Amino acid sequence: MPTIGQVYQLSKTEEDSSKIGTAFGDISILGEKVRKTQFANPLTQAILFLHPHLTQTYNPLKGRTLSTNGPIRAGELLMADLPYAVLPTVAVGDSDHSICSNLGCSRRVSRHAANSVTCETGCSLEIWWCNESCKDEDQARHDFECAWLKKYSPVLRQELGDHDYYMLWIVIRLLAARYLELQGTAPTNVHQQLTFQDRFVSGWKGVQLLRSNRDSWPTSQLQHWTTLAEKYLLQSSLLPETLDLDTLIDLICAEETNVFELCPGPTEIIPHQSPGVKRGTQYGLAVFLRITLANHSCAPNVTHQADDRGRMMVTALRDIAPGEECCTSYFDLSEYVDLQARRKKTQELFTFTYHQVTATRSTIAQILHHIDSQRTAAQYLSHFTNSQSPTQQPFAVIKVGGAILETHLQTLASSLAFFSRMGLYPVIVHGAGPQLNKILEDAGVEPHFEEGIRVTDGKTLALARKLFLEENLKLVQALEEIGVEARPITAGVFQAENLDQERYGLVGRITKVETAPIVSAIRASCLPILTSMAETKDGQVLNVNADLAASELARALKPKKVVYLAEKGGLVHGVTGKRIERINLSEEFEDLMAQEWVKYGTRLKIRAVEELLRGLPGTSSVSIVHPVDLQREVFAASGAGTLIERGTRIYSTTSAESRDEERLVHALARQGAGDDEVRFCVNEMRRNRPLKMYFSDPSSLSPLAVVAFASGGAPHLITFPSGIMGAGAVADDMFVRITKDFPQLVWNVRDDDDRLEWFSARATGRFQHGGWVMLWYGLNQQEARQLILGFQDGYERDGVGLETADIQGIAAQA
Repeated sequence: MPTIGQVYQLSKTEEDSSKIGTAFGDISILGEKVRKTQFANPLTQAILFLHPHLTQTYNPLKGRTLSTNGPIRAGELLMADLPYAVLPTVAVGDSDHSICSNLGCSRRVSRHAANSVTCETGCSLEIWWCNESCKDEDQARHDFECAWLKKYSPVLRQELGDHDYYMLWIVIRLLAARYLELQGTAPTNVHQQLTFQDRFVSGWKGVQLLRSNRDSWPTSQLQHWTTLAEKYLLQSSLLPETLDLDTLIDLICAEETNVFELCPGPTEIIPHQSPGVKRGTQYGLAVFLRITLANHSCAPNVTHQADDRGRMMVTALRDIAPGEECCTSYFDLSEYVDLQARRKKTQELFTFTYHQVTATRSTIAQILHHIDSQRTAAQYLSHFTNSQSPTQQPFAVIKVGGAILETHLQTLASSLAFFSRMGLYPVIVHGAGPQLNKILEDAGVEPHFEEGIRVTDGKTLALARKLFLEENLKLVQALEEIGVEARPITAGVFQAENLDQERYGLVGRITKVETAPIVSAIRASCLPILTSMAETKDGQVLNVNADLAASELARALKPKKVVYLAEKGGLVHGVTGKRIERINLSEEFEDLMAQEWVKYGTRLKIRAVEELLRGLPGTSSVSIVHPVDLQREVFAASGAGTLIERGTRIYSTTSAESRDEERLVHALARQGAGDDEVRFCVNEMRRNRPLKMYFSDPSSLSPLAVVAFASGGAPHLITFPSGIMGAGAVADDMFVRITKDFPQLVWNVRDDDDRLEWFSARATGRFQHGGWVMLWYGLNQQEARQLILGFQDGYERDGVGLETADIQGIAAQA
């Protein structure tokens, strides 16, 4: 891992810019450009940084935890956390360096540097500042400890040993920080200039929230600390202020539970190096208020490393999925590469035990709230858990591509662990195509495909069978390492016959799916992990495309969700290069299959999905997503990736093509259109003004949406059927079809209309006044302004005016 020493500036404005530390060169955070800059003054520029997707959650068993509410990629900086208290731990003579006592600086400083200074009272040989400026800025805090150090520093270390001496000293520095904070004289650059106080509690309040685990400490240890506190913290008249004994013991317990060692290197490096790269000699201790929320893991997903200014830099070791807890290691893992060795070391150092914890429903709901709205998340959770037993209808079939196993294994394991801990057991079937291609090429065999299907001879099958077993075991082990029970199922599920032996060789067409092994795994609270290999009745092993295997598995299990995981995060249009968000097969299948870019595996996948959805309920869908978006896809209404649905075929006609006024009036009346809507449509038709009508049933012209698109302004949605909202995807299909025909659209809805939330989610701007809400999409700011002025004229004719501020406000929204 590179040394963390450079500072980067997050450019927003010239006047207000934030600086973060990182080891990974120029980076981008939420689209903001990041550029290198230099420290001009470490006191004013040493700031905290938190990744926008980092948040605090609460677990009934663990307490406060560090989690994510959005995806974080491997190598991203999660946090640059400043200490609330820090002190050096290198004795004079052991090193030429100490830590600048100015908390706002905390740089490592050479005792022999020309500008470095120490306390003129000689209170402690470990007290140094970079220069006189740092000393002056830190004087108030140092005054709190100076007399205490002068009396006790020479003797305590010898009498008590390093551990107790440093414990008492850092408690005094915590008390000093509290004292200055309550006096209103704490350095403003350290913990007051925070832009994320809504996510994390800062200052002394944050210290009070640190877990002390007082009940877990041995009685003898508590008694020892009580003796020390009474003698050196309570009875000493050298401290300007202290706390009562009980509160002091809580503070000591919290400090001992949460203090971090400052070392030059990180706690973990991935990939592991042999021999291990150690963290280096400890040179300080510090109490942080945010990184301390990260629990310990023997297989952590983040690593922490102190920079040369006392900050703790926290970096993602791998991709981290939304809702996943961020865990680090509480000790140097470079000497303990084997998981069992790490667990043994953990049990020696702490009182941890290893067991799988099933999260409570309230905890899950809290996590899901960050994925989508609380109501949507709760609806989806209820949908996936209430209707049937998971052994009767698994909630999801997830097909995992070989590329995912190769490059995103940990992200996949984390997402699957999330489901498992909710009591949801998706059925996983995986391939290993890219890995097999490489093995064949290395063996001098050129992979051969026919219509997206791998032609498989005996040699290829033998290599594929061995590889599939290895990849299956790799996923199972990754899950078990993070406490998830998984069961490898590599045979006995798919029965097949030869697809076309002369053309494809040893390739199978699945004729039967035996679900008993899957049900058995789920009943045992294990995630079933399947390969796509099949057998004939005679026991001949056959290769089956994993997409086709997943399709047949879903047809047999009838899950509530079918997800294909792909490295590209969805289907990418071969011409535009953009991800396709949604496919309505009833509308788009034939046109899609006629596209030149739809070939090979893509063509096979789309056809397999189309055949699958024909055999499932009309509300079923298939999603193609990246594993980092898996939870959002399952639990959010908007989802991610590409959503493929059987959908509804939407027909359209114009008033020029169909002038049947009576039929139009009857269709509008059937769906409860208002008199004004009916009158407007009839008048427009009689005046030969263009209307476009959308419907799914040509015989009855219903359900019916009507758009007026006269020249000289944005098209206007006159009526939209309310009865189809919430009934499958008909409303979505109809609205998507309208948006394809009209890149701009305006419509009005009463502010008490039940459809308002649905419409608002599909608009890019809105204005509310006089009981009406005007919505639109596709308009620029000037067009929106003109639209509002026209809306104003209409109200003025009715005696209602709009304020200029209202117009400017809504135009800005556009």
